[in-house]
Amino acid sequence: MVMASLLRTSLLKSIRPIPTLLRTSLIVKPFSVTPVSRVALTRPNPSLLISRGFTATSFRLNAVPAPKDTQTDKELAVKLGEELNYENEITEKEPEFVKTFLSQNPFKIEDKPGVNEVVLSRVFGNEKIRLIFDINILDQQSTQFSTDEDEETEVIEEEEDEDTEPSSPIRCSINIEKNGKGALAFEVMLVDGVFLISYVAHYSDAKLANDLTVEADWMRRGFYPGPQFETLDNDVQALFEKFLEERGINTAVAMFIPNYVEFKEQKEYISWLENVKKFVESP
Repeated sequence: MVMASLLRTSLLKSIRPIPTLLRTSLIVKPFSVTPVSRVALTRPNPSLLISRGFTATSFRLNAVPAPKDTQTDKELAVKLGEELNYENEITEKEPEFVKTFLSQNPFKIEDKPGVNEVVLSRVFGNEKIRLIFDINILDQQSTQFSTDEDEETEVIEEEEDEDTEPSSPIRCSINIEKNGKGALAFEVMLVDGVFLISYVAHYSDAKLANDLTVEADWMRRGFYPGPQFETLDNDVQALFEKFLEERGINTAVAMFIPNYVEFKEQKEYISWLENVKKFVESP
């Protein structure tokens, strides 16, 4: 017993006490969570939210009033007014050639302001005829690329024949409708006073043939337009041309249309001057 007691005492003395610093580091201190309500939330600086490509000033452009009645506006309005007065002076309200045509032909003129298409309409027996032409003249030469050789050729041709300049082609369509039988639609180019037929199509629905809307035009593209007119038998071609002449689509009409195109363009130009001048002068 004495021996065991001595051995236990010796072992206890041999064990060194833990340093104070080590004891402190091993002690786990409890932590506390700060309530959200007590946390100070920092709001971002509004200037940092603006993209680098912009400045704060760019967002206030609408607040800056535009200048009114600038000197340029006044000068432009005056020039437009001068041009308008000049065009009104040289333009007839109803030219003599229009009066002559209406008195000598059975057609009526349907001309809506601001619309490119003009319609000549008439009744022939049980048929309703509409000849539609577009004032946007097709200038074939402007769509071709010219070379030096072409320019030299053009100069020679102009020197040889300056008085016989060919007229620009005018696109026309002629619709002949029979009640309950649909309509024949002629696609035609008017060149130098002559109607040149391109196609003759038949539509079971006459409304589709006569409708001038974009939707109707799109639908017509899906229909067979008929063969190219020049591939038909010569006798068939001649009879179709005679078919149109008997219905008043003749030389008188072919000569009238180019003159009316020029008159229509003049009217639309005057209307354009009036509308633009009003816009420039408005506050």
